Amino acid sequence: MLAEQRDEKDCRPDCRFSSVAEFLPQLAVTQIVKNSDNCFSRHQKLVSPAQFRLVFQQNDKLSDRYWTLLFRRNQEGHARLGMAVAKKRAKRAVDRNRLKRAIRESFRNSNDLPDVDIVILPRDASVTASNEQLAESLQQQWARMARICAR
Repeated sequence: MLAEQRDEKDCRPDCRFSSVAEFLPQLAVTQIVKNSDNCFSRHQKLVSPAQFRLVFQQNDKLSDRYWTLLFRRNQEGHARLGMAVAKKRAKRAVDRNRLKRAIRESFRNSNDLPDVDIVILPRDASVTASNEQLAESLQQQWARMARICAR
């Protein structure tokens, strides 16, 4: 009788869930836990205009061919990132989005950043640069910023 019930409900005898509806919440929790350490969460972002204003008013500045970085120390205990990608620099939305993705990815992969608020402004050459060039440039900027903050 037990084998007949198993055949009616599910062909896998070791399945813990009797239906897909029971399985989906468990899958969602697994995905959240799996991706939580590699996400760009709200506490890592500059979100309010006041936070951006502080960085624009009191900052140290680094520049290279592709980026201008403005940064200032914070009391949060971790680095926070803000991006200002203007239509003046990158006319097409696809270009603006590509630049923002490159910045976020580089920021996520940089574990040794000091406790600073950062605003990144792309320069004209960043629109035509390859993703590899952008990533390499950002890694160099993160290292320069860490050396300045270590003084």
